[in-house]
Amino acid sequence: MMLTLVLLLAIQPPPARMYWMWEFPADLRQRPLQGAGVAFLLATAEQQDQRLVWRMRRQPLQLATNTFRMAVIRLTVSPREGERRIDLRHDRVAIAAQIVSLAKQSGAPALQIDADVSPALVPSYLQLLKELRQRLPNLFLSVTANTSWCRPDTWVDRAPVDEVVPMLFVRGSRREAPPPASLSPRCRPSVGLIPGHAPPAEWSRQRIYFFVTGLPDFGVVFPK
Repeated sequence: MMLTLVLLLAIQPPPARMYWMWEFPADLRQRPLQGAGVAFLLATAEQQDQRLVWRMRRQPLQLATNTFRMAVIRLTVSPREGERRIDLRHDRVAIAAQIVSLAKQSGAPALQIDADVSPALVPSYLQLLKELRQRLPNLFLSVTANTSWCRPDTWVDRAPVDEVVPMLFVRGSRREAPPPASLSPRCRPSVGLIPGHAPPAEWSRQRIYFFVTGLPDFGVVFPK
């Protein structure tokens, strides 16, 4: 009985192939996913008129019952996003509480945080991840990362998460991927790519996330 309980509470890791499903409608119940999982955009947080605004996924996504699901929360903290950017130093407690609530409501066994974090916000971001880890101990916790964060001995080495996913792409272009050996060990087991871009040979045996923004992209991965 105790062993069964431990197994039920154990963190469930994602499969070796994952597909980021962004904001578009899709019915994948009849698609042959071949054991792959889906990381779906669940909600986005942004600052608006001095208020923290959460925008839930608006487009329906239907998956087969046995598909591995990962809920993705997007935090618009990048300076490139102007007045919409979030200051984690002031909003961290409210953000943590909302993420925990959304993660539990989703019922997904995995959670991923997608955020562009400036150096000034790194301490607050690490604290946010620590709070999520403490409050969601049985969920697989993942974060996306720019490759610049993944140099050896950087702050990602201290991130209290199960996975760091370096995004080796710029949408609509090809860019040479750094060899895994040049990155922090935290950034080597997983990688993010665009469908149709073959992973470098060194990454082919790792967990690969393909960034899908529409069914044409998805068709590149899985023909009808």
